[in-house]
This record gives sequence, structure tokens and C-alpha cells, in this order.
Amino acid sequence: QRQIITPPMRKAWFSLSIVNDGPSNCWIIVNSEKSSTTPYDLGVGEVYEVDMGSPKISDIIAYCDSGTARLRIKGVR
Repeated sequence: QRQIITPPMRKAWFSLSIVNDGPSNCWIIVNSEKSSTTPYDLGVGEVYEVDMGSPKISDIIAYCDSGTARLRIKGVR
């Protein structure tokens, strides 16, 4: 099941960090309307970081092919 995560109060993030605590790998898409259709494969124990340099990150989509994953997401405004 795809989860759509948005910044609080719809104020875009400058950067974000996502840590996958597992137990499954997951797929990450940043800025779903503007991104390519190729998601980032985030493995268990890995960290994915994005810095746009200005407030451009409006949403994140996260999903697993099978199983679940616990993600720690830190957005910076």
C-alpha cells in the first residue's frame, strides 16, 4: 500500500532524510507529480537524503513490494 507523506501545514521542505528500520526494503518517490517514474530502492538500514536547496519537496510516496517497513523521516524547512 502506498503511503503519501506531506510536510506539516503544506509548507515544503528544503531537504529530507529517510532511514529504513525494516523489516522490508521499500520504494521512495520524492515530489510525486514532478519526479521520474523510477522510485529509489531504500534497503533495510539504509539512509536516503535529498537536499533541494530551497523549499521544493512537497510530498513523498513510500511503499513496499511485500511486507512492511518502519521509516524515520526528517524534513527540514
